Amino acid sequence: MNNLYKFRGYILGLLAILLLAMPGVGFPSKQTLDQSTDSFYYFMLWAPFVLAETLFLLSVLLRIQARRSIGEHTRGSEHAADRLVTWGVYSKIRHPLYLSNTGVGISFALIHLGFAWETALISAVLVVYEFVLSRMEDSFLENRFQDEWRTWKSVTPAFVPWIALKHECHRGPARSFVESFKSDKSTWIWLCVFFALILLRKFL
Repeated sequence: MNNLYKFRGYILGLLAILLLAMPGVGFPSKQTLDQSTDSFYYFMLWAPFVLAETLFLLSVLLRIQARRSIGEHTRGSEHAADRLVTWGVYSKIRHPLYLSNTGVGISFALIHLGFAWETALISAVLVVYEFVLSRMEDSFLENRFQDEWRTWKSVTPAFVPWIALKHECHRGPARSFVESFKSDKSTWIWLCVFFALILLRKFL
């Protein structure tokens, strides 16, 4: 199981290659739009792209908010943590980075494939993989911080912040939004490269 974490970058890269290998859908042409008189059909032509853009922006904002609290997160092949971060967005959900990764991946699938069964397949694989990673991280943090982690878990859900609304937000050190954005520049570079590849697949 540790190999799933150790090689997480390669696994996500393989999913990205698989996505690019699938035949995508083009953007609606002007001729198609001009000929369309059905408002529902017009909506369905653009809905995947609008949904993808919204999901992508929300996921990026969530990632930046997580980086504001967590600082430099683990990029190596093993879990590591010198403290348990329970403030900021981590007082609402325990795994904002995994949730952000999932949202970004699904948004790319929507942009490239639209509403298709392939989108559902890629999304399902990504959701399951990120969920498994989150459970592995929970296990590591529980062993590392024990009762402190269990107390945090009791009031902070993994992904959906419905329980977190009932308790007071913790406070801790936080970087500025701009600093957090700049500190994650390698991620933004890879996302831009992959988005450019998706666009090339649509126009070539």
